[in-house]
Amino acid sequence: MKINLRDEYANLDKYLEQVYNKYIKTHKEGEEDSLDDYVLDLKCYCTLAHAAFEEFIENICRYSAGEMIDNLKNFGRISWCTLCFFSFYVDKFTIKDTDLASELPGHKDNVLFKKLLTKACEAYKNYLQDLNNNHGINIKYLLHLLPAVGLDIPNDQIKNNSLKKLAESRGIFAHHYSISGVTRFISLEDAKNYVDDVKDIVNELYENALRMHYYLYNFSTLK
Repeated sequence: MKINLRDEYANLDKYLEQVYNKYIKTHKEGEEDSLDDYVLDLKCYCTLAHAAFEEFIENICRYSAGEMIDNLKNFGRISWCTLCFFSFYVDKFTIKDTDLASELPGHKDNVLFKKLLTKACEAYKNYLQDLNNNHGINIKYLLHLLPAVGLDIPNDQIKNNSLKKLAESRGIFAHHYSISGVTRFISLEDAKNYVDDVKDIVNELYENALRMHYYLYNFSTLK
């Protein structure tokens, strides 16, 4: 099923606002609450925002990889994403004389294109499997997924630190249900700032994915 990235982005915006209003806004408005309530809402906010970013970034990757394979397969069009995908996900291959001999006499076909397409489709399946097995928005995970579809994590130390902090907070909160199990707390203001910074990163990835331009390469035939 083709991903409508613009709709997904609108849904992300709406969801993050809902999560903020439910778990953070009431505390910032000065309502009295217990430490248990404060920590529980902080846990929920960080964990749910992290999950939303993780899913959306994975959808950016699925969209980009899908556009890449669709343009190559159906139109013979290539892009920066295509180049990166082959660099990161497609193993070295060769064309043998038997590949040429397999064609019917008088039938003109582009053996190189067929070989490229076969390898790309195989790698595409492996890439989708890696997306399904992804475990968060930790930078090491994103550096495994994003470059393959021609996308960079923005080179902004402050925002990347927020990405790291949000991932760390989610990891701490997701594995401890009691206050005693959590040794480090962040403020509600810090949590909101982390989410806002990660949202900026996601926004840049989203815009770059939509701006990916494909160029037609004149393959002799796409049959």
